[in-house]
Amino acid sequence: MKPAKPEFIKDMSEVYAEFDTETIGKAGIALGRPIEFVDDEQFTNTISAAAIHPEKGWVVWVESRYKIGGNRTHADYKLREILDRGALIGWTIKTYNPAFGCYVHYLAWHHDLVMIVYTEKHQIYAATQSISGVINLVEIGNMGFPWGIFDHTIACRHMGETQVRRWTIPELTALPTLTQEEAILAGILQFA
Repeated sequence: MKPAKPEFIKDMSEVYAEFDTETIGKAGIALGRPIEFVDDEQFTNTISAAAIHPEKGWVVWVESRYKIGGNRTHADYKLREILDRGALIGWTIKTYNPAFGCYVHYLAWHHDLVMIVYTEKHQIYAATQSISGVINLVEIGNMGFPWGIFDHTIACRHMGETQVRRWTIPELTALPTLTQEEAILAGILQFA
């Protein structure tokens, strides 16, 4: 019999921000628009994840815009923020092919930085965007790999590996890799 393999204490690979309908609804109200609507070009626009700055009331949201026509799907995903006096900043979220989707696991404000963790067709990415528009994007691992947020750290273990890779939150600076034993002592892994 194979020895048990320790698992992440909090595996976020199956957690999705789009299920936070309360925050998405609040974002729609703050933006003065419906959560989903069809625009003049017949694209469906949907707020799929949102966060509101706890002190400043700034709204950040992920918006998908898609249309199916003929045998093609036209889609894109944007991270957008409204700051003081209605200033709008944002960027098109990196995906292998937008038609395969963008699934947001985590979206939150960290002081004046927005942090997002999402999965696209192949990869899990973490990104931050400052209010000046500076973006920092790191590839965390392949889709389906276990990962989690622990204090001020993102951790991920790649398939077949026993070591745990880590990055700081919100800077996304790579930290030294932990052995399985070190990750257990750090409270990242546990035996199920």
